[in-house]
Amino acid sequence: MMRVAPKTLSRKFTTTSYRRLASAVNAGISAAWTKTPSEFTVTSQTGFLPRHDPLPVLPSYFEKLEEILDEMPINKGDGTYGLLHSGRFGERIERELPVYDVDFIFDSRILSALYRDYTFLASAYLLEPCDIQYRLARNYGLARRVLPANIAVPLKT
Repeated sequence: MMRVAPKTLSRKFTTTSYRRLASAVNAGISAAWTKTPSEFTVTSQTGFLPRHDPLPVLPSYFEKLEEILDEMPINKGDGTYGLLHSGRFGERIERELPVYDVDFIFDSRILSALYRDYTFLASAYLLEPCDIQYRLARNYGLARRVLPANIAVPLKT
């Protein structure tokens, strides 16, 4: 690395030129910031949460994912038992959930909703055996150790 003497630097860049450069850069950042604030800006309205709520329901492309999520709870909203109650959640995931391609999705609201839904699926899938064992014998069994590709691959991207 070549060292440049301070005297040479002071001839090329004065304090005034640094101020002008910093002002121009900061003005650009400030303008861009006010026009398009980041989805994850910390605000007094949402704190550390995203500025917009994720979608409550995913687009129709994810129909099977939505169907499984609706059937997942131990006790569903209509008073019936769901897949986690019967211990059939993992089987249903392995048998019916496709490996969705999410590489073409750039909408932040859809991505947030997908992340929310896939993390719920991952947690429920891994911990379902523990819950069943606890309800039967009041002690926790072992969780599943591996996520299937139909949950892991969309989470990876």
